[in-house]
Amino acid sequence: IVFDVDDSGTDGGIADYNNAIFTLILVIWSAAFYEYWKRQEVKYSVLWGQTDFEEDQVQRVEFFGIMRRSPIDDKREMYFSSFSRMFRMLISTCVTLFMMCLTIALILGTFALKEYLIEEFSGDFIEPYIPTIISTLNAFQIYFFNQVYNYIAFLLTKFENHKTQTVFE
Repeated sequence: IVFDVDDSGTDGGIADYNNAIFTLILVIWSAAFYEYWKRQEVKYSVLWGQTDFEEDQVQRVEFFGIMRRSPIDDKREMYFSSFSRMFRMLISTCVTLFMMCLTIALILGTFALKEYLIEEFSGDFIEPYIPTIISTLNAFQIYFFNQVYNYIAFLLTKFENHKTQTVFE
């Protein structure tokens, strides 16, 4: 659990403890709900006959590779080597880690900008509006980069060349 350290004048009063208790309750509730949801998912997959769903999957149209004879049933099948797949997954992981580092840098940049603005405009008429300005900037940043990250994630998933739609999703 991460607690927000703020030097805005609070002295560790009851509000700080209420926030800590609320955070703890939220974490426990989230974990319990997740476990409950997994049980419901299994229950409905059995009820709706989806337990062997992945065995009946057909190959994606976008899947590519070389044609070869299957060692299992001697039929011709499209084959994509596990080395190539792992290499592509490694590239995807590196891009994802880069995007995570970029996100952390942007968050730290937002904090630095807030401190700079507070220091620069201390005592000015704009000082009370600095948290609102930073919050608005942060909201825009979250929205914009969410769009970018979703697009990049889709491209990386296509790049990984998954055989079935279930694995692709």
